Amino acid sequence: MYEYLNDRVDINSILPHISKFTYKHELDNVSFNLCSLRLNTFKFKGLDCVCCGRKGTHFRIQRTKNSNENYHMGLWSDDDIQMTKDHIIPKSFGGADNLNNMQTMCDRCNSKKSNKISIYDILKGEFKENYEVIFN
Repeated sequence: MYEYLNDRVDINSILPHISKFTYKHELDNVSFNLCSLRLNTFKFKGLDCVCCGRKGTHFRIQRTKNSNENYHMGLWSDDDIQMTKDHIIPKSFGGADNLNNMQTMCDRCNSKKSNKISIYDILKGEFKENYEVIFN
């Protein structure tokens, strides 16, 4: 599914450079945008899956196989599961595409969640403005 330029990039060599502002970082002669919402989710919301606790342990320089897309940093666990950003309130329910509505999940848990809203998230009440759009 992916092709890799580098199989294992230390988290501590990337995390300090992730920014909410435009910032390019070069590694192995490839330039990366380190201000993406996905990378900011990992930096500010954590590296662990909020559902199962799986830990993101390293980055990989990757892109989809047989494509011309740019390489990007992917976060992976030691058991070879990719970590993803998840919309707490799914976009299909009016959830915002910003850091306040993101959480880190492993690919397996994110696939199971799909576009559902967790009752836990509703009870926390952190995203009241989004729930008013959904439930009013």
